[in-house]
Amino acid sequence: MLASRESYKRLASWPTRRSNLLFAKVAPPGSDPCTQITLNRLSARNVRTMVGEVAAQRALSEESIATLVERTSGVPLFVEELTRAVLESGNAKLSGHQIPATLQDSLMARLDRLGRAKEVVQIGSVIGSEFSYELLHAVHPIAQADLQTALRSLADADLLYLRGIVPDAAYQFKHALIRDAAYEALLKTRRKELHLTVARTIDEKFPVIKGSLRRVTAGIRFIRSKPQLLGAISLDLFAVLLAAPPSCCRSMRETSCA
Repeated sequence: MLASRESYKRLASWPTRRSNLLFAKVAPPGSDPCTQITLNRLSARNVRTMVGEVAAQRALSEESIATLVERTSGVPLFVEELTRAVLESGNAKLSGHQIPATLQDSLMARLDRLGRAKEVVQIGSVIGSEFSYELLHAVHPIAQADLQTALRSLADADLLYLRGIVPDAAYQFKHALIRDAAYEALLKTRRKELHLTVARTIDEKFPVIKGSLRRVTAGIRFIRSKPQLLGAISLDLFAVLLAAPPSCCRSMRETSCA
């Protein structure tokens, strides 16, 4: 992946709880800057080590660890997410049938345990893979203390990355699968309402974002000119215009009116 100077600036501005070391290589002009690296699945031993690192001081039963080794198939992302799902369940001695069988099940289980923060992360998933505190609060105008508490819990759970300080903070989903899970957990009618709310909020209160998202503006104008089509196309149209997860866009296209 090629990184720009702006990307490095953004990385440097992110607050972290531990020290980080960033290696960067600058390729001479005319040379191939990309090197392909093949990553193999983790061995059972490495999975156990990773589970121990994620669990930190919280001990898991041997049955739980053995199940994690078997079900994660050596995929690091699955190891991390499934281990966190077990830890957040509050039961370190889960039997095999109590541990989620798939990554999707694991992410859904984590979301279900978020309480009121679940709604916040779902609204964020409608806005995009990255969203500002200011826009989120405009779309979901609950008490700022409650919103900030929910966002802190999401960051503490390693579901969102935080950059900056409220009210100028921005949040980014740790990876696309978390956003997909949060988005797909919404009822279709609720998704439709949220996409419309996000679009109207950008249109009325965020001229800078509106100016940079010409397709969003065009979509809003089109829908305003044809209100009779709102029910048939808004779900699909706003998903595309506001960068909903690609997998969700595909499913919505299949169910939208021809």
